[in-house]
Formats: sequence, C-alpha cells, structure tokens
Amino acid sequence: MTISVKSNYDFSADMKAAGQETRDNNLSERIRARTVASYFTADPADKFRLVLRGTPIDEVISGSFFYSIDTAARGWSAVVPYDPYDTERAEYFKPRQYHRAEIYLGGKLVCTGLCYGVSGETKTTGRYATLTGWSLSADAIDTSMFPPFEVNDITLEKRAAALMQPFGIGVTYEGTKDKPFKRVTASKNDKVMTHLLKLAKQRKLLVMSDEQGDLVIHKVATGSPIATIEEGTDTFKEGGFKFDGRKMFGSYTCYSKSPKRNKSATAFDDGVPVSRHTAINSSESDDEDMASTDVTSGASI
Repeated sequence: MTISVKSNYDFSADMKAAGQETRDNNLSERIRARTVASYFTADPADKFRLVLRGTPIDEVISGSFFYSIDTAARGWSAVVPYDPYDTERAEYFKPRQYHRAEIYLGGKLVCTGLCYGVSGETKTTGRYATLTGWSLSADAIDTSMFPPFEVNDITLEKRAAALMQPFGIGVTYEGTKDKPFKRVTASKNDKVMTHLLKLAKQRKLLVMSDEQGDLVIHKVATGSPIATIEEGTDTFKEGGFKFDGRKMFGSYTCYSKSPKRNKSATAFDDGVPVSRHTAINSSESDDEDMASTDVTSGASI
C-alpha cells in the first residue's frame, strides 16, 4: 500500500483511502472470517502447536510463547526445518506475507495473529527457518496515531474501541467505573498503543491481549494471593532482586500538554528522603487525572 505525498497534504483524506484499502484486504478480518479451533483435544500438555494459514506445522523443532498480564501483545517463535525444494511449504517462508497464525499450548488456543518475521540458517544438520509472530494488536503497537488527535469527554473504553477499529480488534473493558476524560490529546508521532497505554495508566488499569487477538482492559486483583513461592520448597528453583534508587523520585509534577490551560499537579513519595524531582507530561488536562498519572508513574517504577 502506498500513500502519496502531495501539495496541500490532506492527512485525513489519505487515511480514509488507506482505511478503505485496509478494509478490502484486512488480514485480521480474514482471520476472523474462518473458524479457529479453540482446542486440539489429542495434544499432550507440553505440546507447542503452530498453525499457519489453517495448516498445522507438525515439524516444529522448538517453540517459545511470550505473554504477561501487562503486555498488549502476545508473541511466539518457532524453529522448523527448511527444504527449499518443497514448493508447497516454501510459500510459508517468504518474507512480507503476513500469514495468519495461531499458537496452541497443550491443545488450547493461546495466540491469534500474524507471522511477521522469517530468518534462516544452515548447519551441518540441515537448513532451518525461525518464524516469529505476534497477536493482532502488534500492528497497533507499531502504527503511528491518526486523527482525531484531540477528543473531549470520552471514556477509556470508547477511546480504545475507536483506536482499535481500523485494525479489526475488539475491546473488552473489565476495569472500574469508566469515568470520561475531560480531554485526550495525542501527537502525530505517538504510536497508537502507546497513547492508549498512557490513558490506561492514568486509571491504574492494564491492557492485555487475549487468545483471540482482541484487547482486554482490566484491573489487577488486590485480594488474597493465589499462590506462595517459598525458598527451600520443591517449587522454588532460584531467585533474586534488584533495586535502583536512581529510578525513584521524591516528587512527580505532571503538566498538561495544552499551554493555554497551564495546569499541573504534583505528587510526593515519602519513601525517597533525598531531593529528587521529575516532570511528566499528561495526555489530558484534568487535575485529578494528572495527579493520578504522577502517582501511577511513581508506583510503577
């Protein structure tokens, strides 16, 4: 897809045209248009299964799956034998194909997305290709912001839904009461997901990707621990910790991005007894939300 640059450049017009082309060729829509199995019931518990373009790749030599509750995308990599004379399978190893991909662990679907990376190597034991992929939200992580760059009186759920719509990604909101932001702003250089994560951080919420490639906005549970890791037990193998006082500050001042509003808010951390101060820019200009940004930033370091 090519977006031409012309005089009197109308960004919104080109985005509309690009959006139409995306809707015509949207890989995520094509993924969802077919039935994706949720389980392979015969798979053992430690089975890593890769499915490309609806075809199981049974000859995977090794595979890895990456996922956490605060990561907006799930990822994977798989090493498979590569035979350049196998014309049917060679199609899978061509770059820039963006093949649809699903990953199953123990027969259960854990990732729906695309295959983005292909690399190859030759060893004495043969030729191998390493395939890497991510859930559908990876495109929102890499893509720059599009209009509107400023929105008033919008909730986090509605902002997320509007941002994910061009990618064909659904949004499930499982957070607390979704209070509207008085004002949300973004720059042309911001990435779509980075902008969304900043807003979620102000609400002390996390954004994660589910097994279908959609987004889930949720709040971390604060109840009783679900498990205990205790040194000296069979389940404990090794551990460690690291603390860096240079990443902590005694005060955090958050400034609005709008010079006309000229608003700011400051939060303090009594646990830092030395004179250390940092400034943060907020993507929206409500006093309460800016204060929340400061506290969240300090607590997350």
